[in-house]
Amino acid sequence: SDVTGIDFVWKWAPNGNATQRNMTFQAEYFVRNEKGEVAFAHDIEEGAAALDGEQRGWYAQAVYQFMPRWRLGLRYDQLEADNKLSNFSLTGLDAEEFAHETGLDTEGHDPSRTTVMLDYSRSEYSRIRLQLAQDDSYEESDTIVTLQYVMSLGAHGAHQF
Repeated sequence: SDVTGIDFVWKWAPNGNATQRNMTFQAEYFVRNEKGEVAFAHDIEEGAAALDGEQRGWYAQAVYQFMPRWRLGLRYDQLEADNKLSNFSLTGLDAEEFAHETGLDTEGHDPSRTTVMLDYSRSEYSRIRLQLAQDDSYEESDTIVTLQYVMSLGAHGAHQF
């Protein structure tokens, strides 16, 4: 398996003062090429095949601190796969069932997700975040609402306790 990726980060703060307002934009793109053998066994069904696959994925997100302690963010991510199977050795399965059972058949579906978040940082040690995501990773879309409280405890780089 070979993985290649590139990422980009851009930060902005008016007059260099990131405590009042700032924005961060970041994006990443990656490609994974893999070759090998896939084996499957379940009850009386079993099989093996050679795999020549390529998966591509990317995301882009922007987080804007519009006033001290408050941030608003937007993110989009997507995956694509092209998995080719050959040299089948199957018992109880045909090639299409094998691809489906092993999870290598994308059935033409490229999973994606769109997420928006709002958070408030009470201090440098605590944050409350409300997040809404539209997840199109499966045949049926999911809408996910998350309310999260994040708290940091103990020693860290800025303070040695």
